[in-house]
Amino acid sequence: MRHFRNSLVYKLRNKILRRVFVSHQIGKGNEIGFSMQPFVRASTIDIKGDKNIVAIGSNCLFNNVKIIIRGNGNTIRMGDGTKFNRSGEIWIVGDNCLFELKEHVGIESA
Repeated sequence: MRHFRNSLVYKLRNKILRRVFVSHQIGKGNEIGFSMQPFVRASTIDIKGDKNIVAIGSNCLFNNVKIIIRGNGNTIRMGDGTKFNRSGEIWIVGDNCLFELKEHVGIESA
């Protein structure tokens, strides 16, 4: 049985409602990965650098979130069920940095 989030209807609805991350990348070898497409509203990932990784677990929610990376070899990991309920910004400036949130973390206006 297919999960609703994997269905064509869900994917089309998200594109129409702009519920996908807008990604801006300058550099080589950057990876953005999702265990399952998160619920996203008005959020961006902005990367300037090489070999950076953004890994997002399943059942995550991002409402007006900005992820900004300036540097090389950085990693952002968000566990299953991570929720940014109102807004937030994550900045990494430097090289070889790690930002990790474990499972089921909730953040309000950070």
